Amino acid sequence: MEKLFYPDSIIVFGASPRKGNLGRVIVGNLLRFGYPGRIYMYSPRGGVLYGQQIISDLNEVPPGIDLAVIITPANTVPHILEVCGKKGIKRVVIESAGFGEFAEERKVLERQMLDIAEEYGIRFVGPNGLGIINLEKGVVLPFTAMYPETTKAGNISILSQSGGIGLSYIDLLSFENLGVNKFVSLGNKLQMDENDFLEYLNADPSTRIIGMYLEGIKDGRRFMEVGRHVTKPVIIHKSNTGKSSQGIAKSHTASLAVDDRIVDAATRQLGFVRVHTLHDMINAAKAFSLPPMRGNRLAIISRSGGHAVVAADAVDEYGFELVPFSDRFLKEVRKHFRANVINPTNPLDLGDMFDFNLYVAVIEQALKETQLDGLVFLHVYSPNQADISRPLIPKIKALSEKYDKPIAVVIFSTQEEVATVKKMYDFPLFDEPGDALKALAVSRDYYIYKPRFMDTHNPAVIDTEKVAELLEGKERLDLVDALKLVEAIGIKVAPYRFVPVGEDPLKYASDLNYPLAVKIVADEGIHKTDVGGVALNVKDEEMLLKRVRDMEESARAHGIDFKGFLLQEMVRSRRELIVGAKMDRLFGHVVLFGLGGIMVEVFKDVSLGVVPFGEPWAEHMIRSIKGYNVLQAFRDEPRADIPAIKDAILKVAKLVQKFPQIKELDINPLFALPEGKGVVAVDARVVI
Repeated sequence: MEKLFYPDSIIVFGASPRKGNLGRVIVGNLLRFGYPGRIYMYSPRGGVLYGQQIISDLNEVPPGIDLAVIITPANTVPHILEVCGKKGIKRVVIESAGFGEFAEERKVLERQMLDIAEEYGIRFVGPNGLGIINLEKGVVLPFTAMYPETTKAGNISILSQSGGIGLSYIDLLSFENLGVNKFVSLGNKLQMDENDFLEYLNADPSTRIIGMYLEGIKDGRRFMEVGRHVTKPVIIHKSNTGKSSQGIAKSHTASLAVDDRIVDAATRQLGFVRVHTLHDMINAAKAFSLPPMRGNRLAIISRSGGHAVVAADAVDEYGFELVPFSDRFLKEVRKHFRANVINPTNPLDLGDMFDFNLYVAVIEQALKETQLDGLVFLHVYSPNQADISRPLIPKIKALSEKYDKPIAVVIFSTQEEVATVKKMYDFPLFDEPGDALKALAVSRDYYIYKPRFMDTHNPAVIDTEKVAELLEGKERLDLVDALKLVEAIGIKVAPYRFVPVGEDPLKYASDLNYPLAVKIVADEGIHKTDVGGVALNVKDEEMLLKRVRDMEESARAHGIDFKGFLLQEMVRSRRELIVGAKMDRLFGHVVLFGLGGIMVEVFKDVSLGVVPFGEPWAEHMIRSIKGYNVLQAFRDEPRADIPAIKDAILKVAKLVQKFPQIKELDINPLFALPEGKGVVAVDARVVI
């Protein structure tokens, strides 16, 4: 991997003197950015470019070149790749397009490239991308012209599945004076993908922050494996948020746990920050360029009372607390007010103070307040105050570093002035109070929750022998066996009896307490309510016999081959939940939790966890549903047994981790009982 970013020699296949030639642009970039190594060029027409002879015969390509860049027609790429292999060139960037993304029949070229790469031990990036950049080495390989004057070096590295989006990020990071260290245009990800580069950048001493733009994740299981070892902030802009798994899934869990929800859960479990716009990506990068926000306690200092109010509105939105200043601080600040007409509270309005140098003193006094975790400074000034305003920025930067607390500075002036200040100082500046508060929330959540969510220890205990016995040789469990499986993992099931076809239901109901639920038992994967296969609140024997007869007729009318009926005691609880799991093709097993019952598909109020995960994430799954307050005490309802709910989630996670053959699982409804009383399942569905 190192020679991809730090090659001592590069050859560009497809470079020619012709105006508009893309290979020529690549060589021009290398020269402008001061690449110190040897540059070779190849074109079948030969010629001279930048005073150097172009190689026209592939046999004359020198052996042992560190890195090759290929920008030739797609049908020529396999042959050139084979030449690289024979010449001992082990690292290749393929920028050519026209492969599988263009037409299905072009995939034969991709197969040839993979076979050649495997034969010669070649690692390649692409195809169909803009290549890579390493500004430390002057390695700038995109086939669009770039210039050192507008491309700033920094410590943020970008992986992008779109070359155009990647260049936009480079431009934005440069404009904000944050800068870029390394860049990879992943292209089709035919061989090397985001996981390879994420692993590399995590170990790269020059990269402090990693940004990713992805339209798809190639290998979700490896993404989780690599991600659990990443120690640097990762910001992911994931687009292409389709619901490809809907329409083919029959269980609630499978239809609700769509791809984008899983990506959300996966990134949050890893402590990665997910954003949905370029703007939010840049602001998150700014957040991680400041010292960590280690808590919720915040101060707002502003030159304008109105701007302070706007910022205070965002405090509640992002879960911060405006803590009171100490008497010591207030005493110091009052000394500098002229008319003493403003009450120094938090937010602090400096409108009565016109000595800009005093702002630095006030900010430093605030940072000394031990109860504060961070500070927002709103600086409003006119262009004629630029000379006295601009020097504040490096002083604020020094204070932020000295006290190891973030200061989010928001500047309000003319657009020209704001742009000028951003170019002058390598300190992040924000355009809106809301942006500053959101960025500090990103930092806080990362430093507080990432260590917790990375805990994958699952203490749940299940009866693995009983589960193995129930699953052996089966493709699907009927309702009776599904409930036995739920019992085997330690989740209580409401008392029930199975009535085989033709048997007297009254005999089996004799030791059950009315009212009862009656459910059809069949091998087919059906939703029982859709075919009249469920009857609730059966109050006595007469009603039981009638409901069984009606259910038999409905089952036969729908052509269902059924085994019998399940009689089950009704559970008195208004809190219906669902706990389920499904095997996702990319990420492996995913556990789902939410409000259950027949309305689960309507409200879709669910949270997910990618297995494995531990107690902190299970707690987060419970707290993150919109209906979380339903589990709290309200009116005449006591608080639900949340520890028991958490335990049920962990038991399901342990089950699918131990038994990966389980494809889909629903425990729905799972009734939550009052605190200390546990949970009770009444229905389950298992597909193997």
